[in-house]
Amino acid sequence: MPMLLMGPGPTNVHPDVWAALCCPQTSHRHDWMGAALEEICQGVLDAVARSGGYQAVPFVCSGMGVTEAIVGLAGGTLLLPAEGRYAHRVAEIARRLRIPIATFPCDEFEGADPEQVDRALAARADISDVFIVHNETTTGALTDLPTIGEVCRRRGARLLVDIISSAGAHRLDLAEAGVAAACLTLNKAFEGVSGLSLVVAAPDTIRLAKAAGPSHYFDLSAQAEGLARSGGLRFTAPGPLVAANHAAVRRLCEEGVAARALRYATLRDQLTAGVKRLGWTPVGEGRRARCSYLSLFQPPAEVSLAGLRTAMLAHDIEIYIDPESAAAGRIYFATMGQLDRRDVTRFCEALASCLAGAVVGVA
Repeated sequence: MPMLLMGPGPTNVHPDVWAALCCPQTSHRHDWMGAALEEICQGVLDAVARSGGYQAVPFVCSGMGVTEAIVGLAGGTLLLPAEGRYAHRVAEIARRLRIPIATFPCDEFEGADPEQVDRALAARADISDVFIVHNETTTGALTDLPTIGEVCRRRGARLLVDIISSAGAHRLDLAEAGVAAACLTLNKAFEGVSGLSLVVAAPDTIRLAKAAGPSHYFDLSAQAEGLARSGGLRFTAPGPLVAANHAAVRRLCEEGVAARALRYATLRDQLTAGVKRLGWTPVGEGRRARCSYLSLFQPPAEVSLAGLRTAMLAHDIEIYIDPESAAAGRIYFATMGQLDRRDVTRFCEALASCLAGAVVGVA
C-alpha cells in the first residue's frame, strides 16, 4: 500500500514523475536539460503570470532558498506584515542580510490587511519594498494580493511575494497584482519533487538586481543571464531532478490550475466532514479566505499528537505535527498532491481506528 503524505508538501506525486527520476545518465550541459528547463519556466509562467511580461528563473534549492533570493532584492526598509510562521522566517533572513524591517501584527486567519499596509507606507518614507506571504500554510489564510498590489503602486513601493504554498493551487496573476518578484517551489501544488525552486520576476526587477544582491549563489540577475546565454543554470543542476519536475509541470499544464484547485478543495471538504464526524472541532471555518487544500482542527485534549503520528505511520499515512500549531492546540491536514476520494476515505478510517486505540490518553 503506498504511503499517503497528508501535509502541505512534499506531496504524493504521479507515477510519471517518479519514472522520470530514472532518466538516462547525461551531463547537465546536454541539450535536453536546456529544453526541459525552458518548458518548466514556461509552465510556471502560464500558472502564475498569465498576463505575461515576467521571467521565471530556476534555482536548485528549497523554497526557502528562493525566498532569500527575493528578500535580498530589498533596496531599503522591508515592510513585513507578521502573518505567521513563514513571515517570521523572512524576518530572520532579512536580519541576516542586514536589511532593516518594519512590521505590524496580523490576524492569523485573515492575512495582511491592505489598510494597515497603506498606513505603514504612508508613515514611513524609508520603506522601499513590501513582502507578503500569500498563503500562511499553518492557518490557510490567503492575503488579498490585488488590493495590496494597488496600495503598493499608489505608494511607490515594490511588492515581493511568497507564493510557495499557493502557486498551482490557486488562481494567480502576478501582473494583475503588480508583483515585482515572487518565489515558489515545485514540490507542493505543482506535485513535483523537492529541490527545484523558482523566482518569477518582472524584467525591471531582474535588471535592477544586477550586482545589487548580497548573495553570489542567489544572484537573480546572474542566474537569469546565464539561463538566457546557455539555456542552463550557472551551477550544476541534477538531471533526474529536472526531468521529474519537467514531468510534473507538464501534468499541471494538462490539468489546469482551476481544475487542480477544485480537486484539492473537493477532497478538503470530504476530509473536513469526515474528521468532524469523529468529534474534532474545525478551526478557521467561515473566515475571509482560506486555501484550497488545508483542513485545520482542534483535537480533543486527551489526544497525544505525537502518539497519533506514530499510530498513523503504522497505516502508511504520514501526518505533519507543526510545533507552533501543536502548541496552540491545533493540527492541520492537507489534500495536496496526487490524492483521490478513496485516499481521503482511507485517511479518515485510519484516523478513526487510531483514535479508538492506544493513542487517546497517551502522554
